[in-house]
Amino acid sequence: MMHSAFSISNKSAKTESKMSFFLALQATYTSIEIGLYQDERERAYASIDKHHSNTLLINTIDKCLKEHNLELSNLQFIAVNLGPAPFTSLRTVLASANGIAFASDCPLVGVDGLHVFAKENQSSEINTAYLLNAFNQDVYYCLQESNSPLKTGCLQIDAFCQLPDVQKNGPWRFLGNGAVIFREKIQTALGKQARIEEIPDFSTLEGIASEAFENWKQKKSVLKHALPLYLKETHYKKSPIVTL
Repeated sequence: MMHSAFSISNKSAKTESKMSFFLALQATYTSIEIGLYQDERERAYASIDKHHSNTLLINTIDKCLKEHNLELSNLQFIAVNLGPAPFTSLRTVLASANGIAFASDCPLVGVDGLHVFAKENQSSEINTAYLLNAFNQDVYYCLQESNSPLKTGCLQIDAFCQLPDVQKNGPWRFLGNGAVIFREKIQTALGKQARIEEIPDFSTLEGIASEAFENWKQKKSVLKHALPLYLKETHYKKSPIVTL
């Protein structure tokens, strides 16, 4: 049933068969973003309000492909931001991506959205903390210090502000919607050691697509079934350390 929603004539598909196309999908805190890329060049973009994503996502993807005379067989892969993001929206994206991959045998390339956010905004001049809202006074965090691996985790905001790295290795630049939401707590805990910037507050779809394209070329993070990376009860409570 899902496969038929993407059916396009073989004649149209053949005209683009030699080009390298892929889709990129991500859930943000307000919307679901869909992009069609040829290599790293964006060919189409659409954004759906998260409250309508269940009914519009597949239709929007279908429309995007048809407008460029494509069908799923023309796609090399589908890039997916595996999180963090609000779980309901993230689940919608992953379920849709998994369904499309199953119906079409199109591989998925999973991307860590928090790492991409850090990669897009890294600075050699100041340590940066990336905070995304994990709800119930929790934040997903990524600490980016000069010449050090990224440190990621999920903590209650007051506990985060007391982390030794945060307390001792300032000043810190704070980015992400979590930094904006918990501005007062951060500034109370760190004072002048904290510089909070409201923009950007999340990874861009272009960043997700670029990371996925590089992973695809290196045959990294290629999946048949996508699962969320950032679940508070599992991955993030372990506070793994990773390197970009």
